[in-house]
Amino acid sequence: YGVVDDCANGDQFLIDVDVSSLGDATSLTISNNIDANTTAVTSVGTYQIGPFPFLVDVIVTISNDQDVNCVINSPAIQLLACPPDNDNCAGAIVAAVNDGSACDLVTPGTILAATPSGVPNGSCSGNTDDDVWFEFTALSEVQIISMINITGGFDLEHAVYEGSCGTLTELYCSNNDASVTTPLTVGNTYYIRVFSGGSDAETTSFDLCIREAPSNIVCENAENFCSVGGALTSSNIIGIPSNGPIACLGSDPNPTWNIVQIGNPGLIEIEIVQTDANGNGLDVDFVLWGPFNSVGAACDNLDVGCPNPGDCPNNTSSPNFYPSGNIVDCSYSIFSTENLTIDNAQAGEVYLLLVTNFNGNPGTITINQTNLGSGGTIEAEIDAEITSNEVVFADLDNDPATPDEAAVCGFDSITIETDSPFADTYIWYKDGFVIDGETSSTLTVTESNTYQVQAFDEQCGDDAFSQIVRVSLYQDPGEIPAQNITVCDGPTNDGSEDFDLDALTASLGLGADFVVSYYLNVADANQAINAVSSPYTSSGETLVIRAEDANAASNGYLGCRQLSEVELVVNPSPDINQPMDLVVCDDDTDGITTFDLTAIDSEITTDANVVITYHLSQADADNGVNALNSPYSSSSVTVYARAENSLSGCVNTTSFNLVVNEVPQATFDPQFDYEVCPNATVPISIGLVPTNFTASEVSIQWFLDGGIIAGQTGLVLNTVLIEGDYSAEITFNDSGCEGFVTTFVNELESCVIPEGISPNNDGFNDRFDLSSYNVVKLEIFNRNGTLVYSKTNYTDEWVGQSSGGDELPVGTYFYTMIYEGGAKQRSAWIYINR
Repeated sequence: YGVVDDCANGDQFLIDVDVSSLGDATSLTISNNIDANTTAVTSVGTYQIGPFPFLVDVIVTISNDQDVNCVINSPAIQLLACPPDNDNCAGAIVAAVNDGSACDLVTPGTILAATPSGVPNGSCSGNTDDDVWFEFTALSEVQIISMINITGGFDLEHAVYEGSCGTLTELYCSNNDASVTTPLTVGNTYYIRVFSGGSDAETTSFDLCIREAPSNIVCENAENFCSVGGALTSSNIIGIPSNGPIACLGSDPNPTWNIVQIGNPGLIEIEIVQTDANGNGLDVDFVLWGPFNSVGAACDNLDVGCPNPGDCPNNTSSPNFYPSGNIVDCSYSIFSTENLTIDNAQAGEVYLLLVTNFNGNPGTITINQTNLGSGGTIEAEIDAEITSNEVVFADLDNDPATPDEAAVCGFDSITIETDSPFADTYIWYKDGFVIDGETSSTLTVTESNTYQVQAFDEQCGDDAFSQIVRVSLYQDPGEIPAQNITVCDGPTNDGSEDFDLDALTASLGLGADFVVSYYLNVADANQAINAVSSPYTSSGETLVIRAEDANAASNGYLGCRQLSEVELVVNPSPDINQPMDLVVCDDDTDGITTFDLTAIDSEITTDANVVITYHLSQADADNGVNALNSPYSSSSVTVYARAENSLSGCVNTTSFNLVVNEVPQATFDPQFDYEVCPNATVPISIGLVPTNFTASEVSIQWFLDGGIIAGQTGLVLNTVLIEGDYSAEITFNDSGCEGFVTTFVNELESCVIPEGISPNNDGFNDRFDLSSYNVVKLEIFNRNGTLVYSKTNYTDEWVGQSSGGDELPVGTYFYTMIYEGGAKQRSAWIYINR
């Protein structure tokens, strides 16, 4: 059976009946004791019945339609009311928050008919099955939350959450109907969950009060005793539950904490009085601890018993018991007036006074020194000093008019604070100007500058300025790996070179915020003295690198630096030889020839670790670009050799010339005939025509079929008798370059051109035989000058006929022949005899 509210339609509810089995029945009937309505059931499922009014016991009956004896009745089901609007977190009611310590504004609430919200149980032991929700915006860092005007029940618990519905985080949970919150953020929204401590249905209603918590309800926020020689009167505390026994007190409800500082030494007697608004006395109790050197050292060192809570007596019944440990005095009498004594108090000592409102009703508490003028005095004198747990401030020049100094390296920020035990609020200054929004006792410093704080004791209306401090935040350059600069020895090969330390600095990539300098030893580097300059000349050594914050360097602060080292190495350049010029003769007279550059390698060096390349300019050789291939075809040019050590990368260069000398060139003189007669006995001459030399510039040697013709060294060879290849070897006397020219001297079959023919087919002089003369064209004319025969590429075809094949008559004819391939021409006569 499930109860479902139907509050949207009035003060009524529904019941869901879950039929999980019909048993042997084929149908069931659902009825109730409130009305005559019935519901037929023929299958398993959930059937909703109602509505029914609140505060009525409803009994549901399920009967077997096939067996009147089979009936099931439910327990009495009743719903008291509709669930509150704030039954779940999403419906949280916005609660009023008082801006003072009184409950002037309250927010009504009830857990009547509340159901579980589904938020997991928190740290309290109570059952959250009837929780309701409120939300509020914090007006103070610490608030008091209390349920007042409670009716219908008193077992209420509550929890406080931050976050938002669905992602809530519990801050704390209290088993009481009042609590003091953990520190809150002013302006943030928080949620309050109120529920009963048990699992039974409750009808409890209440008023929720949220108010500012007095700051001194905890030891750490103890307030000052302000009046020197006067009385301190303030409102008492109500609605704060006890934290349990402490010293002689069995409980400490509604606590207030005060600081008592000793001014003049001596006996201190103090009276504590609590009264209501009509002057009627209210029960007040106290504990006094001390002495302490400071407030900060007190709260964590309070003795809570003698040695256990409950062991400490009342000072009225045991006036001579105290002190016990650092418990100076303690009383839990039923009276509205208590008295305490500090024997032999010393100037500057600090005591903590806890006063509790055991009565619980509102009123005032007055604390007054009663032995003024005859003993010591109590005061609360404010001062302020800037300190830090992260740095130490030092007065470097012993001049109070100048700032105390503190510098840090490698931190983006530091926290500074003021040690002012009586201060409530603060104003921080940077470079003499107020820092907006900084009003706490600590300040996170993110910029190098001067800082000061003004501390205010609002309770006593006093203030004090701290000393001025200068905070310098320097950047740590971080660890610098060891460096190496390797250079090659220069052209002088003296073993010493210039090292560009500025380039190394740039390569470290530290930027303008850092300064990098170099030193010969660690001692100089640590003191930043005797730095070397760039470029730095060295034959090889190790320098110390100092990298530091640029501002630290300019301010003379030596503590923000990183040291490393750089090894300077001078590698020798390859040792090379100067090669001879590579001189060749032009092989084809075009001014260009092919050079085997690799043949020069061994002249330059035989070191296997040195790689030789060749280039057309010094720049290309220096940069190792545009290397020439070998073999390399070129005219005369200067070549630059680059010798690079493959292990060290060091380079040396040299140059040499590729020289292409021309070869002698000549042609055979056409004025000579290059034919000899068979069995000649009279030599003919052949000769040369120089193209690019004079006879005095060369030496000449003649050859016949490859054999030297002895004694023949001139331009003309006049001893030619036989057929063959005649060559002239011509050598320039200066370069030794040689040129060869060759011609063929032909031996004619006959050296006589016929002057007549007798074409009668007897085998003698039948033809005009010119086959020995390489005749290009032959033309024959009669004596009248008429062309009678013509033939190109003629050998021996003419037998006395005309070009048309007719027989020519006997007589004298004239001919012209072009022969020797067109090089020569001859005209003469020929006679036909028949």
